[in-house]
Order: sequence, then C-alpha cells, then structure tokens
Amino acid sequence: YYRVSGSPCFDETGCFSGYRGIAADVTRDHLARQILLRSERRYRAIFDSHHRANLLIDPATGKVLEASRAAADLIGFTPLALSHLLVNEIGLHGPNSGMSLLSVLAVAGQTPVPLWRLGANGERVFLDAFAGPIEDGENQLLFVSLHDVTERQLAQITARKLIRAVENSPTSIIITDRQGIIEYVNPWFEALTGFRREEVIGQNPRIFQSGQTPPRVYAELWQTITKGGVWHGELFNRGKDGRLFWESAAIAPVLDEGGAITHFVAVKEDITQRKAIDEERRQLGAELERRVAERTEELAQINRELEAYSYSVSHDLRAPLRAIAGFTQLIEQTEANKLSPGAAELFARVRRNAARMSELIEDLLRLARVGRASLHWADIDLNDVAEEVIREQRAAYPAARIALDALPGAWCDGGLMRQAFANLIGNALKYSAKAHSPQVAIGFQDGHYFVRDNGTGFDAQHAGQLFEPFQRLHNDIDFPGTEIGLAIVRRIIERHQGRIWADASPGEGATFCFTLGARP
Repeated sequence: YYRVSGSPCFDETGCFSGYRGIAADVTRDHLARQILLRSERRYRAIFDSHHRANLLIDPATGKVLEASRAAADLIGFTPLALSHLLVNEIGLHGPNSGMSLLSVLAVAGQTPVPLWRLGANGERVFLDAFAGPIEDGENQLLFVSLHDVTERQLAQITARKLIRAVENSPTSIIITDRQGIIEYVNPWFEALTGFRREEVIGQNPRIFQSGQTPPRVYAELWQTITKGGVWHGELFNRGKDGRLFWESAAIAPVLDEGGAITHFVAVKEDITQRKAIDEERRQLGAELERRVAERTEELAQINRELEAYSYSVSHDLRAPLRAIAGFTQLIEQTEANKLSPGAAELFARVRRNAARMSELIEDLLRLARVGRASLHWADIDLNDVAEEVIREQRAAYPAARIALDALPGAWCDGGLMRQAFANLIGNALKYSAKAHSPQVAIGFQDGHYFVRDNGTGFDAQHAGQLFEPFQRLHNDIDFPGTEIGLAIVRRIIERHQGRIWADASPGEGATFCFTLGARP
C-alpha cells in the first residue's frame, strides 16, 4: 500500500508532458488501521449486543458517553438522547444510602447494585447494575451493565408475602415430606399444641393423635392425599400437655413442575369451642324436644277433657233448654185463653231467651272446634264459597244489593273458609239492613280479601274489641246475636296464618279485611 501525492507538468506550448510526485510505502499504517477498525467493530458488537443493556459513563462528570440499544429501550430514551444526559438524569433510583447514584456505581466493584425505575405503566422495573472501570487511552471510564430482574424481584416479594402470611396465619399450618415427616410448622401450631417447632421437625403427625379418632379416618385421609386429592375432615387431637382439642383440617399434596407429589400441606382450624357449643345446642334441643313432647301430651289430655266438657255442655245443657222451650210453647198453645197479656209476653220472652242460649251454646262449641279441628288443606275456589253463602242468606235480606267481584283461589280448609264468609257476610247484611238502600260488596284488592257494607258502622278505635267473644258495640235489641261470630272468624284466619282487621266510621258502614298464608 502506497500513499501518492503530486502534480501534472506542461511544456512551452501548454501541453501535458507528464506527472511529478512522491510515493510512500504505507502498508504498515494501513494494516494497523484495519486492525483498529476490526477491533472497534468487535467492541461495538459486544457493547451494543441486543440482549445487553450497557452504559459508558465519564466518572468525572457523570455524563453518559455511550448507550447500547438495549439500554436505551430499557431506560426509555434513544441512544442519542442518552448521550446528552447525566447518569443522575435518566430515571434510575438506587439504594437510599445518602450517596449519589454515580458514587454508588463507582465503588460497587463486583457487587450488583439494586436499582429501580418507573415503567411506562407506572409500575416499578427492578434492575441489577454491574459496574467497573475500563481504560480508554489515557482516560478511565465507567462501564455499567444493567440486568432486568423484575420477575425475580417480584417472585421474591411474593415469596416473602407468603412466608409472612403463613407465619402470621390464625390457623395451624404443617408441611411434611412425601413420607409424612414434618418439615415445618407455623407459630399458631406451636401456640395451639404446646409443642415447639424444633420438637416436632422430623416427627410424624401421629404424635398428635388422641386415640379417639377412628382409624378408618386416617386411612381415608392418606389414601385421598397420596392419590393427589384434597382431604377435608375433623380430627380429635392431643396437645403436649394432654389437652384434647378438635380441628377442622384440609390436607393437600404439593406438586412439582412435573406433577409429582413432593410434600403435603395441612391447614387446620381449632374448632373445640364450636364443638362444645354444638354439643350444648344438641343437648338443649333434646331437652326441648322432651319438654315439647310432654307439653304436647298435656295439651292432648286437655283437648280430651275439652272434648268431654263439650259433650257435657252439648248434652247436659241442651236437654233442659229444649224442655224449657218446649213446655213454654205448649203452655202458650194450650193455655193461651187463660193467660193475661203480661203473662203471655213473659212466656214468649222465656222461649226467646232459651233459643238465644241454645244458639250461644252452639257458637261456643263451634269456636272450640275451630281451634282444635284438623285442617283439610286443598285448592279452594273462594268465588264458589262466597256465592253459596250469598244464596243461603239472600232470602232473609231481600232488599240488600250484594256485589261479588272475582276472588282468587286459596290453599285453605274449605269448610272453615265457608264458615268465615258466612259470619262476615251475615254481619254485613245484618248491620246494613236498616240502611235506606242496603249494599254489601265482597272482593279482593291490594293483596287482601274484604267484605264491605253501608250499614250503621262503628268507631274504628274500638275495632279490635269486635274479635273478642261477647264484645259488642251496638245494643242487642236492634242487632241481636251471640257476639261470637267474629271471634270464630279471627280463629279461622289465624289458623290459616293470615290476619284480619276492620275499618269503619259511625253511620258510614264497615269494611272487614283479611289475608291468608301463602301456599307451602
């Protein structure tokens, strides 16, 4: 290789006559430059390798002299932009040691420096920085290689969280090897059992057995977990001091990457107190059942006595009443011409009161039967029930206008509901009979049945009294009756898990409303 320099020569006429110059042999210099160029290319290839994040820093000023493409991508700047920044300006954060980042990197040596920066998503990216000096002619520079360790760091953070969670868990946690030998217990286990950790490491969990858990439970447990399943159950164990306690346990296998069982982990909760409460409840329940059975028998005996009493009332009182009524009527018929008007009125009054007493006895017996009788549940069309009652009572009140709207069917005792409608409609007809134009309406609205009349009405603040036996708000001369009918209705509605109430105003009629329980 030669380096040539010179100039052209011309004759007297101006024509080119030759070339005059100097040629020097530069082979050695050329070869040296080629070697330097190849060295620089190798350096660039190493420095700017796609998987290495490298920085070249001037330790005197902290200026970034060069940055690899990987470093630029990692830090979030272009290589050109990085070359105009100081190392403290590129968003890297080091340990809180009170030293600048440049100072920390300069003295790092072979120890990695933990750094972090905020990523584009606002989350931390963790880095390990390896730094060391390199010679550049007469100058000494700082070479820094950055390694993204975010995945490893997050895994370590997660591991530390899990360790703290296990150590502070309010349940006993035991880890054993494949053969069931204890390798770890947490502090809660120590507090519950009284065993220290070093006392149980290397032991088999059977040292906690009380002897009161059936062997089949342990056989089922071992068979389940060795097949890869999770066992749930209760164990009755013994602590170091001999104290017995119940545990609710979940035991599962721990698998390696290939799916093979390497360990078993047991999570157990102390349920001794809960067991004691359950046993107390069981005993209380048994005692309650015993008392209920005794009380049921007592009530059954009372009902039998009431049945006997009802028969006595029915038989022993009806017979004298029939005799009084019969003899009174016979005297009125046979001795009518001998009786003075006053005497005849007295005999008529005796006969009416005997009839009223007979009716009262019938209502009392009916009230007693309603409270004791078994209900015969069925789907009942209440329209048919109400229409039948209206047909039976219309003849006694020909002037009344009775309106029946559509009624929804109900799950009820048809006989008792017929009695309830008969009493309610009968009352409405009786108390509206003196109105100028008697009107009675039967219907269903807002979730309840109603029977409404335009009769004499009453003060609504006394409505509750109407459903008690022998309570009346009107005199028995204008409105005769036993005053038990509404008490019977209330008993019927309550036996159907319903509710009954009344609303009225004096002189403006009354409305009786009731609901029935839902179909079971």
